[in-house]
Amino acid sequence: FGIRTVMLFLAQYQVTPEQSVQVYKKWGTLAIDIISENPYLLCGSDIGVSFEVADSIREKMEISPLSHCRL
Repeated sequence: FGIRTVMLFLAQYQVTPEQSVQVYKKWGTLAIDIISENPYLLCGSDIGVSFEVADSIREKMEISPLSHCRL
């Protein structure tokens, strides 16, 4: 059920199922907590989410655009 939870969470941000599987493989059940703290970690080459998508996630999560993780 862990991968399903991660996939449903990321689907609301237009992250593909393939990328969601990569996220789960990398962070497991901690993925949602990790992404909630720093969505820009999704931009790494192993997952491949674009900066624009990560920035959109940040905006929807109401993380400041001046956040250290964005800068």
